[in-house]
Order: sequence, then structure tokens, then C-alpha cells
Amino acid sequence: MAIINFEFASKTLCQTARVKIFIPDNILQRGNMKDTAVMYLLHGKGDNEKSWGIESNAYKYAKQYGVIMIMPFAANSFYTNMAYGDRYWGFIAEELPKVLENSLKISSSKEKTFVCGYSMGGYGALKLGLTYPERYSAVGTLSGSLRSMKENKSKIVSGERPDLFLVFGDCGEKVKEENDIYYLTSKALKEGKNIPKLYIYCGKNDSLYDVNIRYKNFAINNDIDLIFKDDDGNHSFEYWDEQLNIFLEVISNLK
Repeated sequence: MAIINFEFASKTLCQTARVKIFIPDNILQRGNMKDTAVMYLLHGKGDNEKSWGIESNAYKYAKQYGVIMIMPFAANSFYTNMAYGDRYWGFIAEELPKVLENSLKISSSKEKTFVCGYSMGGYGALKLGLTYPERYSAVGTLSGSLRSMKENKSKIVSGERPDLFLVFGDCGEKVKEENDIYYLTSKALKEGKNIPKLYIYCGKNDSLYDVNIRYKNFAINNDIDLIFKDDDGNHSFEYWDEQLNIFLEVISNLK
């Protein structure tokens, strides 16, 4: 197997970008990345590109299902072009896929590309799938931070989440159009785009359970194809690890 600590000078971030890449042995030996499914795994707030490999059995699952795993570092950006910070959305959504396709020759086809994340990364994964539905076959969000921009603004105004101010600033109309999952969902549907298959998980003892239920109900009411899972879990890898395995099983039937 290959575990690659991939670093390059990002023009978008104006700094060195960090990405962890896992390639199973059988894929290395075959030597044709273009025929292999690619999973982007996005980390949560306070974590980094190493978290999936340390806290979960992601590498074991990659070998089992024959998937290349791409794990970028995105700080606490919520996968946005931050109001007061770096342009991680441009890096994740635009620059990174092109760099990887050019350097490692991995697939960029929709049929072979998937994205999954937990917490902040769950929001980032869903945002990618809604903004660029033509790129991803399926999106997994595990205990995702699936708040509306109105809910984020309320937390900023109350002083509860100053970190969200650094990300979203005043939560104005332009910010909403770029980052609000409800707006992005409605926009994709209005434009007649095929939203990727969604896999949404959140435990009932997770503080984000209610916001996940709200988005799930919104999606179902708009006839979006999704799988929703819950259990008695909380906000931890103890539950996300199992759900990653289930999500990979789901997408193995789509490849």
C-alpha cells in the first residue's frame, strides 16, 4: 500500500497545501489509476488530513472496496473561501482535483468520484455535491454541520460561535448563495441538475441531530434520492467509522 503525504505550493492558498493519499496495493500493482474509484474524505473542525487514518479503519475499507482515498487539510474553514481567512473552497473544489488528475492520473469521471465527511466535513461534502453535482456519484455526510445560513447567523450574533464569523462574515446574500445548503439544493433543482445520491447519518445523542433531521426532511420533500441513518450515537468516530463502511458498501453498488 502507499500512504503519501502530498504537499505542493497552492496558488489558491498562497501557501503549501497538505493532502494525505492512500492507495491500496492491488491498485498500485495494476498501475491504472483512471479505472479506480476515488473517495475524497473531509475532516471535521479541529482535525486535519491525518484524522481519518488515525481514528477510523478508512485504509482497511479502501483495500476492501478498491478505492483511492484523498484526505486534504482545510483548517477550520468549513470548506469555504473564508470571510477572514484562506480560500479553502477554491482549493478543495477547483485546484486540488486538477493537480491530482495531472500528477497522479486519478479519475475525474462522475461515475468513479465520491465524497464523504464528518461534522464540518459533512457540510463540506454536501456543499461539493450540491454545487458540482456533475462531478460526484454520491455524497456521504456523517453528523454533518448542516445548518442553514440563517442558523449560522443566529449563532454568530449571539456570540456562541465566533469561528463562524471568521468563515461566513455577515452571512450576506452572496455568502448565502455560495454556502447555504438549502439555497444550493433549491438552485440545483431549479436548474434541472441531478443531485448525487445522498447518504446522511447522525446519531440521536449528537447535538447536530436536529439540523440533520431538518435537512433530511427538506430533501425528501423535494424528492431527492437519499439514504438516512440514525442510531443512539454521539459526535465521535466510534459511530462514523461504521457509517463510512456502510457508505462504501452503498457506493460499491453504484460503481
